[in-house]
Amino acid sequence: MTKGLTPIKRPALPGFVRDSIKEYIRQNGLRPGSQIPSEKELSQRLGVGRNSVREAVKALESVGVLETRQGSGIYVRDFTIDPLLDELQYQFLCDVQEIGDFLEVRKVLELGMIDETLRLIGKEQIARLERILARMRACAERREAFMEEDREFHRLLFEPVQNAILLKLLDVFWLVYCRATEELEDDDSRMRIYQDHEVVLTAVRQRNTPAARRAIQLHYAFAQDRLAKGSTRQNAGHVPAPAG
Repeated sequence: MTKGLTPIKRPALPGFVRDSIKEYIRQNGLRPGSQIPSEKELSQRLGVGRNSVREAVKALESVGVLETRQGSGIYVRDFTIDPLLDELQYQFLCDVQEIGDFLEVRKVLELGMIDETLRLIGKEQIARLERILARMRACAERREAFMEEDREFHRLLFEPVQNAILLKLLDVFWLVYCRATEELEDDDSRMRIYQDHEVVLTAVRQRNTPAARRAIQLHYAFAQDRLAKGSTRQNAGHVPAPAG
């Protein structure tokens, strides 16, 4: 039997309506693709205005819980963290401390999963990493940026783990850091970044977990150093123009 919605005995703020809708989904065991009551029905059952319901539904759409299908109704959406991750890319671009925290979390994730990667990675995947590394070296020698190659290297390195959420988190954290430091790139830093990846790949080829962990630690130490330099520039009044 479908469980109902309890009228709200407090100010009809969208937050309360949002929580009531989520509780309705949970109590009734609704799955992705299940339809929930219309805005009019929700308004009547909760005893609130339709504007409050509409705002709550939009908020739940923005975080990937619901989707509105034109002419059909409101449905529970397939689970995805993409909306939240998209928001993270822009939420902290001006706060160096928080970007540093993101970088630290990314390092912990990579250190925590590198053992599994070395256990599962195959020869073809290593060959793909080698091709990406070769492109990175060529770009560094030509004094050109290789941000997409850098991004792809990290994605492929942890692809064998087959954890989609891990890959998305690593990618978003990479984007946040990259946008915060792209104005600091120079020929020396590009060569150092290439060399850090070369050390990581050497350890991967050897399936040497301690060496891989040391290489990752050194890579992120350099990344934190670049971020600190960016903070110094900001404090001195040399604030890079926002990306994108």
